[in-house]
Amino acid sequence: MQLNPDCIRDVLLTVEDMCNGRVQYFYDGNEALIELIEGSEHLQNYTGDEVDYHFIQVINAGYLVGAEQLQKGFCFMDLSPSGHEFLNNVRDNTVWNSVKEKVKPIGTVSLSIIGQLGATIAKSLLGLE
Repeated sequence: MQLNPDCIRDVLLTVEDMCNGRVQYFYDGNEALIELIEGSEHLQNYTGDEVDYHFIQVINAGYLVGAEQLQKGFCFMDLSPSGHEFLNNVRDNTVWNSVKEKVKPIGTVSLSIIGQLGATIAKSLLGLE
């Protein structure tokens, strides 16, 4: 499956909305995943396979704490510091849309480049560059 940056951002927004850093959430099958998708305003446009794949990608990227891939799903506790940093760099819709426009001619780039590009655009909008 190809990485979808919109889905990565929406997974991180969902985790931020639901977590307080004290509870570990387990999603270990299709029913639990469907409940997660239906309960999130950010994930309803994605299939269960897409959400599952992108959760695993944010776990592997180190964007979640208390997280691991399970045999039939995943678990997590909250965003990690790097997860917060990435999300804060691309949270604003103006920044996010600018990031996507800049990446469009290339097609796809790594998550680290997306986060760096978001930070650069945000700094520019704030008059810091």
